[in-house]
Amino acid sequence: MIKFYALGISGYCTKVRIVLRMKQVPFEELRPDGGHYSSTAYQERVPPGTIPSIQLDAFTLFDSEAIVEFLEDRWPEPAMRSSDPEEKARQRALSQFHNTRLEPVIRKLFPLVKQKPGRKVNAEVRALKTDFLDQIEKLGKVVSPAPFIGGRTPCLADCGFPTTIRMGQDIFQHFGVEIDLPVWANAWLGSLESDEIVGDEVKKNRAAVKKWLIAFS
Repeated sequence: MIKFYALGISGYCTKVRIVLRMKQVPFEELRPDGGHYSSTAYQERVPPGTIPSIQLDAFTLFDSEAIVEFLEDRWPEPAMRSSDPEEKARQRALSQFHNTRLEPVIRKLFPLVKQKPGRKVNAEVRALKTDFLDQIEKLGKVVSPAPFIGGRTPCLADCGFPTTIRMGQDIFQHFGVEIDLPVWANAWLGSLESDEIVGDEVKKNRAAVKKWLIAFS
């Protein structure tokens, strides 16, 4: 059985959890040793000190992208990656768009939540809103969900976006800023969240984010 080291608030952990559940891979979810990924005990297990990570017998793996690719290779059914080389590459590129373009915008909001409200914070939030919507616009030029990126069923490339986008909306709302998504994005998220597993995991992540935000309200 896989040992899955994760925290509920992490979008990357949610992505891996979605894939584990969709593939019906038995796993035991654990908090990082010492309760946090920065602990010495956890970093003895996972030297980079990042979550999520998995352990299967003597094999330890970190980085969400590497983990979901491993899960796809080790448990290929149901398939969550195209067998066509060009489409497979496109799906990987979209996953990296999430990891390197969209999610980093939301990550920049985290330290602002912990700061006292003020003109500087408000200005940074407005700038990040512009950046976030710009990334969504760019994404809309390279995806055509039908209803998912992978076609009729979610693929690996689908799994990171719903949590990140909803997390973004919730954190921006914490600052009193509404995020209106384009029609195609709302339809795509609706399709993803109508999936029992994706919808359940997004709901749980949003609850964890809400609890975190309340602590700084």
